[in-house]
Formats: sequence, structure tokens, C-alpha cells
Amino acid sequence: MAGPEATVLIATRDRAEHIADSLTGVLVSAQQAPFEVEVVVVNNGSRDDTGEVLARFSSRWPMLRHLDDPIAGRSGVLNRALPQLAGRAVVFTDDDVHVPVSWVTEMAAPILDGTA
Repeated sequence: MAGPEATVLIATRDRAEHIADSLTGVLVSAQQAPFEVEVVVVNNGSRDDTGEVLARFSSRWPMLRHLDDPIAGRSGVLNRALPQLAGRAVVFTDDDVHVPVSWVTEMAAPILDGTA
């Protein structure tokens, strides 16, 4: 197994009530891609139940990994996560965005095939 060709990277903090809807859409979009995708969510020191929501999703979606980074700040969190990602292409979204089913393919395919 070669591993994922693309990674979707999301940073989140204190979004337990909202992350499930957004994450479901991203995971369905990743599942529909014609290449292997990993979805990585970085929990940025949440004080609510975000960690539990991510753990529950990870147990049901093997393509999902969640990392913990307690140092506040979205940009730093994303930069520290980059070396831990497996995909050749990395696409970013936010924890409150609802993506269409084709989103991962439309965002990552041009990077992977060199047309972006």
C-alpha cells in the first residue's frame, strides 16, 4: 500500500457542537475521490468535547486522524502539522465549512496531476 496521495487538513478549537456536520461532508468527499485521501484534524487545545467527537469519528472512519496541539494559534497549528502528513497534495478547509461531494477531487486532482 502506497498510502494516501492527498491530505485534507483542518484545525479546530472548541467546535464540538459544529465539527461533526462539517467533518462528515469532508469525509464523504474524501471517500468519493478517485485516489486515497487522509483527513487530519488538529485539535488546538479545545476545552469542550471536541476531542471526544474526533475520537468517535476516528473510530468509524479509518481515513481520519486527529492530532492534539495545545499551542494556541491556527497558523502555527497548521504549520506544525504539515511534516506529519502523508499526502503529496495538501488541501485545507475550516471546521465550519460544508463542502460538496466533489470538493476533495476538484481541489487535489490538479495538484496531483501537475496542472495546478
